[in-house]
This record gives sequence, structure tokens and C-alpha cells, in this order.
Amino acid sequence: MQENLGLEFVRKHGMDYRDIRIEELLETYLEEMQRGLDGNDSSLLMLPSYVNTAGTVQRGQPVVAVDAGGTNLRIALIEFGASGECRFLSEIRRYKMPGVGEEISAETFFDRLSGWLLPYMKKACEVSISFAYPTEILPNLDGRIVRMVKEVSITGMEGRLLGECLSRSLSEKGAAHCRVVVTNDAVASALAGMAEKPGEGYGSFIGIILGTGNNGCYIESNKKIRKIKGLPTGGTMMINTEGGGYALAPRSKLDAEFDGTTNDPGYHMCEKMVSGAYIGPLCEFLLKSASKEGIFGPYMQKLHQVASADVDKFLKDGEGRIAEFCLKPNDVENAYSIVENTVLRAARLCALQMAAMAAKSKKKESNRVCITAEGSTYYKMCGLQEEVLKTLHPCLAQLNLSADVLEVENAVLKGCAIAGLLK
Repeated sequence: MQENLGLEFVRKHGMDYRDIRIEELLETYLEEMQRGLDGNDSSLLMLPSYVNTAGTVQRGQPVVAVDAGGTNLRIALIEFGASGECRFLSEIRRYKMPGVGEEISAETFFDRLSGWLLPYMKKACEVSISFAYPTEILPNLDGRIVRMVKEVSITGMEGRLLGECLSRSLSEKGAAHCRVVVTNDAVASALAGMAEKPGEGYGSFIGIILGTGNNGCYIESNKKIRKIKGLPTGGTMMINTEGGGYALAPRSKLDAEFDGTTNDPGYHMCEKMVSGAYIGPLCEFLLKSASKEGIFGPYMQKLHQVASADVDKFLKDGEGRIAEFCLKPNDVENAYSIVENTVLRAARLCALQMAAMAAKSKKKESNRVCITAEGSTYYKMCGLQEEVLKTLHPCLAQLNLSADVLEVENAVLKGCAIAGLLK
């Protein structure tokens, strides 16, 4: 029986997913989280959200919710009824996220977004935007943009105040006195979970994003957020970990070489190993690397533009773009081993993030936590969700924790609306 050269390839390069043992990696992750909370050098930014989770959601007041994600930007007009039910007062409008597949200026971004929002401002004076890019949230709930990632090209965004710039652009179009609240997609997902499962005995709430990008948030004790002075010591705050930036996960030389092909080498390293924006290109890079080592013929070098959907199709039925370049006997088997390993490794790294947030999260009374998971990669990538849960639950059990992983329809938009209406 011929040896599986695909498996030999991933083992040779130190990429075998089975070597990702999250119980052994957890302490290092937790230490990196605390360094970020202390204000020390850390690949996890640990950004405070300043969302008042103990507040009350205003009822009967419409808010324009904006989900600015890694691929798409969605807008909807939302309000909450007297009994707390979420009402969509408009259809969800979907646009391509500006800067995807193009390079634009910050001015063009704000002009385009304010133009899309303008029709809604006749019915609402509040905009709540979930911005899925590293952004420092300020106490007034504006956000200073740290960096654009996920291969989105918008020049001049770093350092800008998102809410202030958007409000100014809306005012220039005739919609003056608009309040803009800025949050993050992981925070919004956690808020949606809190609204979906009130009073169900959870000790804490967590949000995890695994779509085009990757991130997570959890509830932390104020006394452990040492980089912010003057917080009430008995309180809590939701922390946006910016988990896609984690840099201490086991990486191979090939991961480093792939990182060098991206728009922002050396940044958001974990995201480049797990998220939908990168899994396709990473698999393409690995298959071409295997070709150079003789596992596939030179024809594999012509493989191009592999997306996460191509990876999913190949794993599900052995067909599609990747299969077209499997021309020799055993090519499909070898390619499948490399691609499947990449996805399962991503799953285990996602489980590591979830386990760390569950362990770190401030809990009230119960050690049972609610994790709201959001993102097409998590739910649609063949084999990924199953591997996440299979890896996560035994690790949590060792820590005397348990978790329910929840899917909430339109979680980011709902949570975004909550963030804008909390008082």
C-alpha cells in the first residue's frame, strides 16, 4: 500500500493538527491575555468595549445597525418591543465591504457608507456600527481605528475616530446631530447571546467570530484590567481580545512563508491560520509547496484563486477547483490529507481561543458559560465545527467548566442594536 504523501508532508513541516493539544497551550494563551490587560506588550490587544452590560435596552426606539464585516456590510433598522423582542423595521440591505478587491481612501469609505445610511436617518438618529477590524473603543463609545486587516485595502484609516468621521460625513449630507456608537462583531455576538438566553443560569457570556476573520470577546473583572485606571473594582467589562492577532500558536516555516505573501506580513498571524479569508489561499500555498517537493506534478503550480468555498467543496465531494489540478493517481488522496489537516488545525486553534475565554471569563454563580458563535467558516466549512466541539468540551471539563455553543440568527446586527440602545 502506497504511503500517503500528503500526511507525510504535514508531519514533516510540523503542521499535523493532532499536535495542537489545547490543554497544553492554554496557560500560554491565558498569560498573553493578561499581558494585554496589563498594558504590556502582547499580540492580544485586549480592547475594552465600554458597553454597559448591566444597563437597560431602550424599548420602542429605532437604531440603525451596521455590520461592517470582512466581506460584506449589512444595514438594518431595528427596535426592541415592550417585552424585549427584536423587531426588524426594514429589510437587511447587503453591500460589498468597501476595500474588498479594491483600494480606496478613508474619505471614499466614509462617503460611501454615509450615503448608504442616509435614507435611514429619517427614522432614527442613532447609528450603531460593528466594525470587524482592530479598533480601540473609547469611553464615549467612539472607536479609534488601529489597523485594517483581512486583506481589506482602505488607506488612511489608522488613527481615525470612526464615529466622529461617520457623523461628520452624514452631517455634510444633511443628517446632522446623529449619534454613532462603535462596537465589535464579537462583542455584538455575545450581546445577542445574552438577549437570546436571559435567565438561563449561565455564569458568563462569550462571543466568537470565525468567518472571513477571527475574533473573540468575553466578560472580565474590572480589577484585572490594569491598563485602565479608575474602573470600579467590583464591576465587569466585555473585552474584545482581537484573537486573530494571537502570535504564540504553533506555526511552521510554511505558515511564515505564507504570511509573507499577504498584505500585512507579521500581523494577525492566528487569523491567517484559521479564518475564511485565508484558509483557501493557505491551502493553495501548501499544495503548491507540496508540488515543489514532488508530491504533485508541476501542473499543481497553476492552481490559483482558491477560496474557502473551494476548500469546503473539495472536502465534501472531492470536486471543484482543487480537484481539477489532481491529475495523477493518489493526487486527490494526498491533496485531501493536506487540505483536511489545514481545516482541522484551524478548528483546534479556534477551540483554544474559546477555552481560554471560558477559563478567563468572570463568572457569576455558575460555571456554565454561553458561547455565541458567528461566522460562515464556523458553520459551513466541512468538518470544522465538529472538530471544535470535540476538542473544546473535554478541555473545559478538565477545568470544571461547561459551555453551550449557540447560534443566533443575525447575531451581529441584533447585538449591534443592543449596544446602541443600552443606557
